[in-house]
Amino acid sequence: MKSSNRASVIITIILLTVILLVTVFAFLIPPLLTKKYDEKLVIYNWADYIDIEVLDEFAAYYEELTGKSLNIVYSNFDTNETMMTEIIKGDSKIDLICPSEYAIQKLLRHDRLEKLNWNYVTDLGEELYLGNIKKDIREKIDSVFSDTAIGDKTGNMNDYFVPYMWGTLGVLYNTNYLTYEEVKEAGWGIFWNSINKKTLDKKILVKDSIRDTYVCAVMYLKEQNLLPSKYMSYSVQDLITCTDQEMIDLAEKVLEEQRKYLKGYEVDFGKDDMVNETAYVNLAWSGDAAYAIEEAMDDESNSYLDYYVPESGSNIWFDGWVIPKADDDYKPNYRAAHLFLNFLNRPDIALYNTLEIGYASAVENDIYTKLLDSEKYMSLLTIGSWEESYELLDKDYSEDENYYALLGLIALLEGYEIDADKDSILEFNEDFFGDIRRYSDFSHNLGMMQDLGRIEESDNERVVEMWERVKSYGESKNWIILGVLIAILVGLGLLVTVFVLYWFNRPPRPRKLD
Repeated sequence: MKSSNRASVIITIILLTVILLVTVFAFLIPPLLTKKYDEKLVIYNWADYIDIEVLDEFAAYYEELTGKSLNIVYSNFDTNETMMTEIIKGDSKIDLICPSEYAIQKLLRHDRLEKLNWNYVTDLGEELYLGNIKKDIREKIDSVFSDTAIGDKTGNMNDYFVPYMWGTLGVLYNTNYLTYEEVKEAGWGIFWNSINKKTLDKKILVKDSIRDTYVCAVMYLKEQNLLPSKYMSYSVQDLITCTDQEMIDLAEKVLEEQRKYLKGYEVDFGKDDMVNETAYVNLAWSGDAAYAIEEAMDDESNSYLDYYVPESGSNIWFDGWVIPKADDDYKPNYRAAHLFLNFLNRPDIALYNTLEIGYASAVENDIYTKLLDSEKYMSLLTIGSWEESYELLDKDYSEDENYYALLGLIALLEGYEIDADKDSILEFNEDFFGDIRRYSDFSHNLGMMQDLGRIEESDNERVVEMWERVKSYGESKNWIILGVLIAILVGLGLLVTVFVLYWFNRPPRPRKLD
């Protein structure tokens, strides 16, 4: 009996020792295995809005350049509003963010952004790639945001941000159910099924975004001649940023009317619904449209999806990188942030990001097309195979000023499985870089969004309140109907309860005697 107790004690001691050792190792081993970094760079971006491998490439480039290892902490936000709330409150510890132009304007108005200082790049002897940015983009930004409120002063937005991606707002549609002529005839009215096509009912998606849907509503009002005379002289730019109460009321009315035709509101799943053909029309951004069109292609590169920007005008938008102002308890990595922004504008990196996410890069696409017009560079691309092109590029072109553009081009052609012959390459160049759906003509009737609260914060609040009413429109009626049904059911339940209680508590009947 004693030996049995002794064995139990020994086993218990062994188990406790094992548990103690496991616990100690669980706390000690991970820190020992975790890599130690010299510096950190915190990036806050939209989901699926960068080639993740680019982050690793930059970390390697940064360590080679500075001798410092870099830990890139990367996270996502889903809306500009979510991101702005964090930055304006000063709750976040972030080095870089990628807002849209109107959000950048609002952050500047609250004086929450740092002015860019490119000495962080040039002091290291690095080449500046900012000159690769499309000049039309800079000029378009200047035309609207050159005199932007920055705290209690004014300044130029171009001094505070680096353009990243850009595009338009338009109509993504299924060619199995709609012709180009029908969409062109309908314009923005397609989102109200103005051509009275039964197959479109409950097959239309619009953005769950007041700004994009407001553009859609205002341009529809313009097309249908439903605007009062005082708005007739307004440009597209003026119309999509107008927050007069009268305009808000008109937009609310047509957006409520639109609801009976809609399948629903979406932010990100619309392109998948279009590819899967559960929706036939979608209010889409050009990049999402390009992605969906490619996903819907058959083996012969024919797609059942297409994209159209109504001739009456639309929104052209820009997303760009900015550096938030530091809080007292956080020291930003300004050097790494500026080097990263410059790195993104290197021609090959810009092309990798474009290929990965489908949107048009702010880097000028003429950089690539000019190379394809040169016999010197075309000979490099048509020597036989892409593997040979890479070898020759590193051997004979590594000092060429167009090295990175050529590197990106070879990766592009290889990725799309384009044959290494002149005709195939030139045809692809025309189809890809000449695609008006991806690279819109800036001369079109396009306006940029601005911060709706740039004059009075209440302007933005009134538009947001209108949007909330639109999304809940019809639901109040449903709640009334549901309330009536519940009341009827409760009433019936009470009647049944009263009857049952009466039945079991009634006085017994007197027995009849024979």
